[in-house]
Amino acid sequence: MFTAAIVVAGQAGGSGSSPWINWLAITFVVARVLHGVLYVANLAPLRSLVWFVGVACVVSMFFVSMN
Repeated sequence: MFTAAIVVAGQAGGSGSSPWINWLAITFVVARVLHGVLYVANLAPLRSLVWFVGVACVVSMFFVSMN
């Protein structure tokens, strides 16, 4: 989904059209790295929360791209 969101954002006007796209993409990548760390640390509740943050970033990228 992340790749699709980035492609849609690029086709909708590029990353320069909205700084939100850049911040959401960075937050997604950080969330995915943190998700891996929490997986290794066996912290399931926090891992679920971080996963949700990543998904929310991707969905938000679609919505920001529509504006």
